[in-house]
Amino acid sequence: MTQMKNNVKILSMVCLFHLFNDGVISLVPLLFPIFRTLFDLSYSQIGIITGTGLAFSLVTQFLIGSISDKRNFRSLLLTGMSLLVLSLLLFPAIQGFTTLFILFILLRFSASFFHPLGIGLISRRFKKDRLDWAMGIQSAFGDLGVFIAMVSTLFIAETIGWEIPFYIWAIIGMSSILI
Repeated sequence: MTQMKNNVKILSMVCLFHLFNDGVISLVPLLFPIFRTLFDLSYSQIGIITGTGLAFSLVTQFLIGSISDKRNFRSLLLTGMSLLVLSLLLFPAIQGFTTLFILFILLRFSASFFHPLGIGLISRRFKKDRLDWAMGIQSAFGDLGVFIAMVSTLFIAETIGWEIPFYIWAIIGMSSILI
């Protein structure tokens, strides 16, 4: 019974992290229409930013997954979450294409920690009991994060300012880490 209780605590933590991680990954692409106008970006520049970010994530997730087999994956997961919060706090300082590109790469790098580590943690903890249930729950929380970002980001950006969603998600991330 105690083992299952600990597993549920870990699942809860992973769910919060997945909500945060996937919500944040959605944040910048949702704001591209604003960034395009604000920083006079071309569609090619937006494609370069998003394509490079995705390619960077592909490579980084592979490397982080390999490293996590030899290291403490919990501290690596917290490192990724902390870097994600840091990148969110830096985003309001963007000046144009170059800083947006650099910060988007940092964001994608930071977000690359969660999937190999969080999913690996769940598969280790639930490998003998209720694995499909645990994977479904944590996966749904990732979708919930994307949903929250999609229904709130542009409204907040339009009514209060484009910087505010970054601060709100940074607070969500800091709260998740503290919890």
